[in-house]
Amino acid sequence: MKLLFRIFRSVLCYFSFTAIYAFVSFCVNYMFFSKLDSRTVNIIAVFALVFVLPSVIQAFAVYDTEERDAFLAQRQKSFHFWKEALAVICSPAFICEVLVFFALTALLPVLPINLGYSNITVALFYGQAFSPSKQKLIICAVMFPLIFLSELFVRITVRKDFLAMQLTAQKFHGAIKSTFLLLVRLAAIAVIYAIGFMVFPLYLGNAPAALMILGAVVPPITAVSLVLWLLAYISAYRARKRFIKALTRLCRENGFELSEMRKPYSFVFWCNKSFNFTVCAHGKRYDCKFISGVHKTSPVMFDLFGAGVWIHYFRIRGKEIFKYVHRFEYAFESDNAKILIISPEPKEMYLGENYRRRNVSTGDTIGKYKIFNEKGFLRSLELDVIEAKGKFE
Repeated sequence: MKLLFRIFRSVLCYFSFTAIYAFVSFCVNYMFFSKLDSRTVNIIAVFALVFVLPSVIQAFAVYDTEERDAFLAQRQKSFHFWKEALAVICSPAFICEVLVFFALTALLPVLPINLGYSNITVALFYGQAFSPSKQKLIICAVMFPLIFLSELFVRITVRKDFLAMQLTAQKFHGAIKSTFLLLVRLAAIAVIYAIGFMVFPLYLGNAPAALMILGAVVPPITAVSLVLWLLAYISAYRARKRFIKALTRLCRENGFELSEMRKPYSFVFWCNKSFNFTVCAHGKRYDCKFISGVHKTSPVMFDLFGAGVWIHYFRIRGKEIFKYVHRFEYAFESDNAKILIISPEPKEMYLGENYRRRNVSTGDTIGKYKIFNEKGFLRSLELDVIEAKGKFE
């Protein structure tokens, strides 16, 4: 029964995609058929396809309550991209939906009057005539990789969103409400993409002016964004360097034993898998791992099983426009006391437990780990209060 429901859901997803894409393609053809050449119109339609497909897949994946509950029921979750990709590829939802999309794309005829996949052959091989079988081969050669990659990357992203929702204690919708929200989202995708791809080609009618505007606006915005991004990492690097110097000086002055630092600046690219250093003070050994809050305005959420998420918001006047979720793994193996040092420290830290969210501050306990900011760790190490009870104990 579950398999039949999964197949039905995948078929519904496929036809939702084809219906929305046909509507968007029709709008583009209707508005610009007499204003632009046929190949340009078809290129625009294919460009729309690349956006519509993952958007529809994401809408169905976000409101897939069965897949969400199965993922959240796992105590240990994968965090490395290839492990996560393998987990997604092996999931029943992914396998079923990909196979259904492949089968329906290969078996069903091309939709008429350039409302379907026929845009692909016209855009790629303008002015050439193909037999139906060759046209189908071209369509499959383009659509199969696009379907596979869209399913893979969308489901990896959705799983991150599931974890973030759990840790931030957001209320999950039931099956009925999820179905209603799915329909609303599909309608929004159809309308937004139809309007967007009808308006966008207007700039093609005056290409020099459009290029002039893009040339005047895009480079400065890109440069400012890049500078801000680099400054955040430079600031984080300097903060980490100051902490290491202060820790080395403290250990030297008090006779503490400090091990060699292992990849102390790897936060620029990834979170170190093991701990970064060991310090022996007052007859006790502490294995310490850095966690980096590069962007101080991005809150961090921890669970009790070695997982965490950074939530990066893009807001305009306090309104959330875009959200990006980055997962990381803070767990490591050690027989000594386990310490997490968050450097630099973000403004907001939370612990998600049993769908409740609690604030975390320096000195608190997260499972088998104690978490400190830079100053809190140095002060606690000097006063021998590292193992003092936190507010969650």
